Amino acid sequence: MGVPHVIFINADGSEIDRLIGYYGPDEFIPKVNDILNGINTLPYLESKFLKNSSDIKIWVNLAEKYSNMNRKEDAINLYKKILKANPKEMIEEIKIAHYYLAENLWEQDDISALIKYIEEFPKDSRVTRAWKLIGRHYSIKKDTIAEIEAMKNMVKSDLDNANTLNAYAWRMAELKQNLEDALNKAQKGVSLSENAGKPMIMDTEAEILWLLGRTNEAIEVINHAIKIEPDDEYYKEQLEKFKLSL
Repeated sequence: MGVPHVIFINADGSEIDRLIGYYGPDEFIPKVNDILNGINTLPYLESKFLKNSSDIKIWVNLAEKYSNMNRKEDAINLYKKILKANPKEMIEEIKIAHYYLAENLWEQDDISALIKYIEEFPKDSRVTRAWKLIGRHYSIKKDTIAEIEAMKNMVKSDLDNANTLNAYAWRMAELKQNLEDALNKAQKGVSLSENAGKPMIMDTEAEILWLLGRTNEAIEVINHAIKIEPDDEYYKEQLEKFKLSL
């Protein structure tokens, strides 16, 4: 998942590569030229793998390629192969392999590998997402207490990220739980965010203020969001909702 998401195919429709996420021109053009020249594409890496199946660097690159292309079975097999080889000099690659397999198990309703990942790599950047997925697991199970605990841990792992703070605050608003704490986190998120993301977090702040019965403050905050994004119909609907409760 990612936007933009560009898929390259050859004349017979077979996928040879893809670029996920935004790249500026200085990055995008060389990557496209590499693909056009057959450098590090899927056919290129598969050919290298067949010629030298003992080169762990090729395994890593090919596993990443399979992962990006959502070829899960192929990616899982290679990541397991990497972990079995356990190359000591490839610490980051080992983490990637562990996390990919843990997330795959999460999709099968098993969070044990995610919990183990957090325990083994508590300072890793993927821990925040791991806690978010654990929270989602408990949400599906309708275990609100466990979900809230997971969401709190998610915030602790990434205290200065506006999007993480907003994700926690909005979920608390949906659950109508821990609203004072959620308000503090939303307000911190607003202070940390750039203008492009600020209205979305302001909306969260306004929603929580409204839930707390502080409607006039909610109206003031959502009006600020509307000033930044005057064409957004959702924020206008929120304003009308708040006004109706006065």
